Amino acid sequence: MEISPVAVVEMDAEERVTGWNPAAAALFGYSSEEAIGHVINFDPPEDDKGYVHRVGRTGRAGRSGRGSTLVLPDQQGDVSRVAARLGHKEQFESTGMSSARPKLVYTSRRGRRSRW
Repeated sequence: MEISPVAVVEMDAEERVTGWNPAAAALFGYSSEEAIGHVINFDPPEDDKGYVHRVGRTGRAGRSGRGSTLVLPDQQGDVSRVAARLGHKEQFESTGMSSARPKLVYTSRRGRRSRW
């Protein structure tokens, strides 16, 4: 794992990083000491509860930690809405991503639009 030119990330059943090689450090910008024990979401949760549950794994049993989410361009809108609902809009935008408009989830029969 240490000499592989490919980024290798090992995770346990709780999605905490247990192994991190030099190529992963170069790709993601975290040393192995910074990454091991933290949660990385390679497939972002689709809702607020899923996000809080996954990232909450970093702080169990009184420990502190970091949760990182890797986002593909087609996932950016949904992830930005989750970030905004959880009060992380500014932090999300500080990474260079833009927030999406709220999603229309209901239209009345009279044509009035309602956003949730």
